Amino acid sequence: MTRRQLARLVEVAVISLALPTVAFGAMGSASEYSAAKDRAAADYKAAKARCDGMSGNPKDVCIAEAKAAEKKTKAEAEAAYKNTDAARRNARIGAWQFRRARIAHAGASP
Repeated sequence: MTRRQLARLVEVAVISLALPTVAFGAMGSASEYSAAKDRAAADYKAAKARCDGMSGNPKDVCIAEAKAAEKKTKAEAEAAYKNTDAARRNARIGAWQFRRARIAHAGASP
């Protein structure tokens, strides 16, 4: 697998993991928050299952991005649910870590 193909695979995986986070804008109840966390965990498990077919560095990249996407999604759900400055700050930190993981594993420096 060439570096370009790996980069394209990573982009597709990241986009597919990021799409569920769009729906977190209008949370309010505890059940919605719990459901969002459950979806994030399920998305992580699905992404990790896709990584199992890989080996070596591509697998490490795939797993790191799946973990970062899960953390970002959970932080965004918490920010929407709690609606506090600290929760929003944690969501921004999670998004930053997600971007940093993508850049670092793509071979560039953050």
